[in-house]
Amino acid sequence: MAEQEKTAAVREYLQAEFSGFSIEDQHDPKRQMHVFKVGSQDRLHNVLIADDFLNKHDTWEIPDLLRKFLLAEHMREMSSTPLIVTNNGLELEYE
Repeated sequence: MAEQEKTAAVREYLQAEFSGFSIEDQHDPKRQMHVFKVGSQDRLHNVLIADDFLNKHDTWEIPDLLRKFLLAEHMREMSSTPLIVTNNGLELEYE
């Protein structure tokens, strides 16, 4: 249940920052990450939240940390480049 609450906190943060965008998420057990797809008609942002990040932090801390990492701002700036949220901050995913 705690994991669902933590991913819900991420979803709420993303919904607040990207009003009107669709938000889908799924867990990728192989990569040990939750993958969030935030999209509109002309944009798609991918954010990967490391399981370690979710496990280390309480639900109430997560939105504040995402704001501290400037996640939404980086998503807007990097647009199509997937971002990874770890305990150390943000990383770019190079495919």
